[in-house]
Amino acid sequence: MSRIRWLNEIMEANRLKIQREKADGSRLIVGVNAFQGEGDEGPINDSIRNVAYKVPSTALREQRVREVKEFKENRDQKALGRSLKEIYDVTKDGRNLTRPIIEAAKAGATLGEVTGVIRLGYGVPYDPFEQIDMPPIVRQSVEERE
Repeated sequence: MSRIRWLNEIMEANRLKIQREKADGSRLIVGVNAFQGEGDEGPINDSIRNVAYKVPSTALREQRVREVKEFKENRDQKALGRSLKEIYDVTKDGRNLTRPIIEAAKAGATLGEVTGVIRLGYGVPYDPFEQIDMPPIVRQSVEERE
């Protein structure tokens, strides 16, 4: 009987604690003590409007594409090719990829190129969805091993 009383006392203390937290606002429950029927002008909708993704202008998108193309053209192609080949070799051998990925990043490899080469190392197509052609630098790096 004393165990039941002890458990009831703990449950009652917890219930009172939660009730106090709801009353003083330290425990917010949407629709109960917070964000109640504010309509379109409530804080949740304001937050969504203020942080929702906004599509960049066409001019800004075109500028970013030019920047990426320029970045890719100005990379050291030999260092990039070596680093991608190393990722491919390490993946084929089942070794740790951390260091080769860091070196590839230093050589200017993109995330897509790195993941594509890793896929190739595992015997999966560069782009399994067949939406992106394998870049020539990747093709050269992979063919050197085979």
